[in-house]
Amino acid sequence: MRVDVAVVDGVLATGVSSVVDVFSTAESVRGARRSHAPPITVTCVGSGQSVVASNGMTIPCTAGWDGLSSADVVVVPGFGIEREHEVAPFLRRPDVLELVDALGALGSSEVNIAAACAGSFLAAEAGLLEHRRATTTWWLSRLFRVRYPRVDLAIDEMVVRDGPVLTAGAAFGHVDLALAIVASISAELATTVGRYLAVDQRTRQGDFIELAHLTAGDSLVAAFDRLVVQSLARSPGVNDLAGELGTTRRTLERRVQAATGLTPLGLIRRRRAGRARDLLAETEWSTSRVAAEVGYRNASTLRRLLRVHG
Repeated sequence: MRVDVAVVDGVLATGVSSVVDVFSTAESVRGARRSHAPPITVTCVGSGQSVVASNGMTIPCTAGWDGLSSADVVVVPGFGIEREHEVAPFLRRPDVLELVDALGALGSSEVNIAAACAGSFLAAEAGLLEHRRATTTWWLSRLFRVRYPRVDLAIDEMVVRDGPVLTAGAAFGHVDLALAIVASISAELATTVGRYLAVDQRTRQGDFIELAHLTAGDSLVAAFDRLVVQSLARSPGVNDLAGELGTTRRTLERRVQAATGLTPLGLIRRRRAGRARDLLAETEWSTSRVAAEVGYRNASTLRRLLRVHG
């Protein structure tokens, strides 16, 4: 299996190194164990002889975009983008536009595309995620929904596969992405690589999402989130909360969904789970007492919630 990692200036160094390390380890383990999985080669490709990563490291490139169609998998790592306003200028850069065009040309080929973190924006710009399920880095999810409304964004998931396209969540989601690619040729090999690197194949990104960041861009949603946190114990309904905020349930549902990808009830449950986990870790309270503190009448309901939300 030939894996090409497509890089431009500003690429996330840890994204590149973690992907390369997973595949290099997989090839080493494959050879040592005489696995029936195909040989794995991984190289970095770009428009020049090297690129400068977001942390200043220089990453050498062994080939250009013309060879991407010969790869089995093209991986697009994330980039050093921290805020929404940085995305548009990045996507307008000539070298990024070249990569987007090269990715778009692969749409009718048999090459599999894998993108992690902000790299999912490049796959979306290339039209590869149209009418597909995908994920991206959680703190850019609000902007992603606005720019690409025809993408079914599954922000809670760590890795999403839809046809020939694989996407992964934030930063160290690159490890999960690479392990998922290895698992596509040998589940046993992926498990062994995970043991050697002491990493698990995580299924959820949702547990890492900071809701306050997602709600901050909409004053109504931010107020709703604050009210939810303040009123967990009394457990008001969505209609009651909407009334306290002077809005309608329909407006609240629309605004919360746009900002966070959650329903108002989904946000409430996420807040309950987070508060419950904190109380269980920081106090000696019984599960029943914690349940009451977050608005549930019994411990069994809380346990069901925590099974869903980690």
